[in-house]
This record gives sequence, structure tokens and C-alpha cells, in this order.
Amino acid sequence: MLGSPSAALTVPLPGSRSRYVFALPQPGGLVYLGITDEPVSEPVLEDDPVPSDAEVDQLLATVNQVLAVPIGRGDLVGAYAGLRPLVLSVSASAGAGPVMRPRTWPSGTC
Repeated sequence: MLGSPSAALTVPLPGSRSRYVFALPQPGGLVYLGITDEPVSEPVLEDDPVPSDAEVDQLLATVNQVLAVPIGRGDLVGAYAGLRPLVLSVSASAGAGPVMRPRTWPSGTC
């Protein structure tokens, strides 16, 4: 559906300045489509987590905004998910200091 792109495509997530969806070409005409960063409210018990239907829908809807020919679930050949654990609880992080500190480079930029 995407042909054989030779460069990655990035599409801003609607309503966000810092999140995007990308289409990353792979050998054999495959394209990785990602990323999501959605909170999980309950423990994940599976050893092999899978993306939720809402995450797949969000990825497809976002990338389809810029494609001449939309893609759908029938065009997908696989899916995978990963988890990024949060080290501190929400209550413990409230009093924590900043994790990153701005740096000024010789050019004067931060």
C-alpha cells in the first residue's frame, strides 16, 4: 500500500506538539508504523503484550491523513507492543526534582 518508500514519514499527532506517528521502511517492502505511548491502568499479565484496538486505530487514522490511498487493518501483516515501566509512583514523583536540566551551549541555545 505504501509502495517501497526510501525515507521515513513522520506525521504529527493531532493536538500534540511533541508526539508523532512514523512510517519506517524496512527491507522486503514492509513498513513499521508507530509509535504510541498510552498509559496502562492495570497490570499487564501477558508475557507478550499486544497493542490495543484503540492504539491501532490511532496509528491508522493519523497516517491516513497524509496518504493518497488510505491503509486499513487488512493491510497489516503483524503487530507488537512494548511496555515502558515508570520507576516512581505518581505520589512519589510529586516531590522529586527535575530529571533533565537545561544546558546552554556555546552558541547560546538551550
